[in-house]
Amino acid sequence: MNASSMDIITIRGAPGSGKTLVSKCLAARYPQGVRIEVDSLRAMVISVDWTNQAEHSSILSLSTGLVLGFLKRGFRPVIVVDTFSGNKLESFLADLRSADGLLDVRSFALVTAPAVLRSRVEGRPADQFKDLGVCEKLNADVPKHAQPLERIIDNSHLTPEETAEEMFRWCQNPGAIDGVRREPMHPDLGRRPATRLSGTEQFHDHGAPLGFDVLGFWQWSASDLLSNTMRGIVAEYIVAQALGVPHKDVRIEWAAHDLKTAGGVRVEVKSASYLQSWAQQKPSTISFSTRMTRGWDPETNGISPAPRHHADVYVLALLAHQDKSTVDPLDVSQWAFYVLPTRTLEEQAGNPQSVTLGALERLGCRSVPFAGLRAAVEAATRTLSGQQ
Repeated sequence: MNASSMDIITIRGAPGSGKTLVSKCLAARYPQGVRIEVDSLRAMVISVDWTNQAEHSSILSLSTGLVLGFLKRGFRPVIVVDTFSGNKLESFLADLRSADGLLDVRSFALVTAPAVLRSRVEGRPADQFKDLGVCEKLNADVPKHAQPLERIIDNSHLTPEETAEEMFRWCQNPGAIDGVRREPMHPDLGRRPATRLSGTEQFHDHGAPLGFDVLGFWQWSASDLLSNTMRGIVAEYIVAQALGVPHKDVRIEWAAHDLKTAGGVRVEVKSASYLQSWAQQKPSTISFSTRMTRGWDPETNGISPAPRHHADVYVLALLAHQDKSTVDPLDVSQWAFYVLPTRTLEEQAGNPQSVTLGALERLGCRSVPFAGLRAAVEAATRTLSGQQ
């Protein structure tokens, strides 16, 4: 197997659920990874008290430093195995993310049918935890403390190898097992797609209209089309219209790329303007951000492991008008558009964090008007595919 780009995999479950054997089978698929059993750390304490929850939490806190240390040295993924009873997993992950908010984590929980759990606990060696009552309670509590997007696996009739294979496949393609996309274990905490509004929707108090509506909110919050934030959204909308991208849906904030054409071309739109809403001593210097980013997936709330470009083509939209008294972002004749294939950016421009108008000129990238934008993107797409 190749080295993993995931950071952490957590596996929790009651004693007797098979965590140890499953984690060993899973670890065999990640030769560049590390497997940490929190119980092994607890066993290092000479006078360990396995019933002491405060001691358990203390060792878990200690293990976060160990996990981060392995990650810092390039070991991935770090597989952490523990009972994680109660809210301990939530606290454990919170501690890790306070150190690095971009960690890519996959979480699994094992549950077992009572009769199978009883058989497994009774068959455990004498030096392992064998209190069946406690094991049954912990097993029953597993679903009660499920984390968002955590995969709960009933391994009552699965071998450790089969369970590990399901985990591995889930890690490779979160949400897809046996080729079927499945909902997160917490459907009410999954993605909530936005509904397209008309503007007539009323603000209300438990159903009683308050006399103001969404249109009024839009007018109040989004009328300054020259501001940096709104100008960028206006640019995306104008480009979408020029390219014939369907706009019946709702724009996804923080999507990895801005638009996708009917032909599947991914487009990233960046905007710039000489003029700003605020008082200026001189027109702004034009520069477009082209830095690589870690893409976000709204379906999983996951972030791509390494920064990269997520679009095939950049459309750099310049509000080129320079008279503040007549500037109008709604007038497409005041805009100029530069179409830059990502491959050109990477191979010819040296993958810069940003590009200026001078850099675009040196790359042979000329501006096109609104009416010519679609043809320019199609030409860039043909270049990418090697067509004439």
